[in-house]
Amino acid sequence: MTRNKKIISGIIIVVSISAISLIIWQNYHGPVITNESPEIIFIEEMVGNIVLYKNAEWGAIYEKDEKGTEIASLLILKLRELNLQAKCIVSEEYLQRMKEKNTILELVFKKPVNIPISQWIGPEDRSYIPVDENGYRILKNVGDTLFILEDNLDEGLEAYILIGHGTVRVDYDCWTIKQEDSNELNKSWIDEIEKLLLE
Repeated sequence: MTRNKKIISGIIIVVSISAISLIIWQNYHGPVITNESPEIIFIEEMVGNIVLYKNAEWGAIYEKDEKGTEIASLLILKLRELNLQAKCIVSEEYLQRMKEKNTILELVFKKPVNIPISQWIGPEDRSYIPVDENGYRILKNVGDTLFILEDNLDEGLEAYILIGHGTVRVDYDCWTIKQEDSNELNKSWIDEIEKLLLE
């Protein structure tokens, strides 16, 4: 066997092992959203549904077409921009009341995913907070997300994103996207989503 054939054989073996390892990892830990744009990862394989709650009514809006992929991609990009955790207590009763009164877009994954976000974690905290190779926090086991587009309950939750962990018993964390140079919330993503929904 020539040297070139040995190199090619070695590359094929490494690629095969990597692919098998990725499949095993995803089966046991769920897919990981990477730094690639969401169009590159398999939206159809990840997203189970997108539901719009508005004026005490709700309806599934996700279709496996270009617009559906565009909406799902935008929502995933906004999840990756999360950088500020807020305090909140979300009970099942409270969640139901929010869905009845507020305007909310719910993104449901087919199975829980791990999402790297824009919150950088210092080395001293990395032993108990999961991070990627660059020190950015990873939200683990995310199954359900609620994007609060309009807060009709006047509880200050507009532009908050609730992250649901797990599938059987879901626990929610509250997150927001803070503007880079101030403590003000970045609410521009609401307009982006509403514009896309109206197209």
